[in-house]
Amino acid sequence: MLWITQLQKILHVETLARVNGWSSVPAYALAPIALLLVGPLTEHDGPGKAALVVAATLLISTVAALLALLLGSRMDSRTGEGEPELLTAS
Repeated sequence: MLWITQLQKILHVETLARVNGWSSVPAYALAPIALLLVGPLTEHDGPGKAALVVAATLLISTVAALLALLLGSRMDSRTGEGEPELLTAS
């Protein structure tokens, strides 16, 4: 959700749908690979270890996304850019 919000803040209306569409492609492409990997991991190390790996991956990716948003907003404030243009439906 944070990713979509940030995209809406920085992209023009003309490119928003295209970029948003392409940003969801990796999620759909990686889902089958994750399902293929979690089965052997669970069988080999047990469900507790698999859950720990999934939780760690989720935590790391969330922290990385939040840091990207934080650093992006700091870079905007350093360059002196004003508030982004609000997009409204007409």
